[in-house]
Amino acid sequence: MNNPIWLMTSAFPGLGLKDAMDKALQAGAQGLDVCVFRRDGTRKDHVATHIDYEHFTPEKAQKTLDLFSEKGLRFSIGAYENIIGGEPEQRLPNQNHLLALIRMAHLMGGDANGIRVGTFVGYNHELGNTEGGFEKNLLEYERVFKPIIRYAEDLGVTVTYENCPME
Repeated sequence: MNNPIWLMTSAFPGLGLKDAMDKALQAGAQGLDVCVFRRDGTRKDHVATHIDYEHFTPEKAQKTLDLFSEKGLRFSIGAYENIIGGEPEQRLPNQNHLLALIRMAHLMGGDANGIRVGTFVGYNHELGNTEGGFEKNLLEYERVFKPIIRYAEDLGVTVTYENCPME
């Protein structure tokens, strides 16, 4: 299929991963963006955690790969939090969670298995409300994301992100 259909599992917050996979197959989807939000995060809309990130081991990585292979679905993992802005006390936990997702993707083979990590860049409204705020946000993006992307590249993982202003 030239334009595969993927579903985001945040649409199924009350279902387990296997049930979300079955819903995707019923809808004719070829893949899932498996949401792995922080359980202690502050975001309350469109969130779900379909893989246990706190206890993710190489064995769980293989079980996840096997499950998706059995179902014939491709997948990525993601959490869509404000990485460069939002509440100051949430920025570092959001950034660390993104690093954890990159590690998880690496354990599942990363780019070699087509496992990518999705996230938002976000927006720092405190910087944005000052003179040259957009440019300041670009500099903050570079400061925060440069080491994150370097880490992902070193592990063979592609990070896909949207510059969502998180309004």
